[in-house]
Amino acid sequence: TFGDREIEIVDISSPLTSSRCELDTLLKDANVAKQVSVVEVADQMLALNYVGGIFSGVLRHGKYAFFNTADKREFQLVDISNPTVDESVPQYIFSKLPMTIYTKVEVAEYQKARLYFNQKLEGVLDVGTYYFWKTPVKIEVAYVDTRLTQLDITGQEMLSADKVSLR
Repeated sequence: TFGDREIEIVDISSPLTSSRCELDTLLKDANVAKQVSVVEVADQMLALNYVGGIFSGVLRHGKYAFFNTADKREFQLVDISNPTVDESVPQYIFSKLPMTIYTKVEVAEYQKARLYFNQKLEGVLDVGTYYFWKTPVKIEVAYVDTRLTQLDITGQEMLSADKVSLR
């Protein structure tokens, strides 16, 4: 503290916060506003955070500001109100996301899978790995084995009405 002034030291790689004032108040200052990248994440949305083109993490609902003086930040907003993952989301991201926000479904080479949303058939999944956002919609998958199997039926004898034995 210097007289009526106070200095806060913040980590420039973390979201901008202050113990003394709100983020919106900080952003009203022109000097601060030109040094930060701001993203506002609505409910039922996620923001994929990239620093220098490398995935850094996921942001949930709220308003965030990051200093852009060290590295360039980019944000990809993703709608998670529908369990189906948009094709714009790269699949490698899921290995870096917390499993609490998505469901992973793997269909083996010898399988097909029936996909249900809230007990309503949505479609059939072929071989591959599929990702779905965890939403209030209940996701169920029923696997079907498509391998050929051999079934031996033993012969049976029957008597016809005229007492002739049939096999």
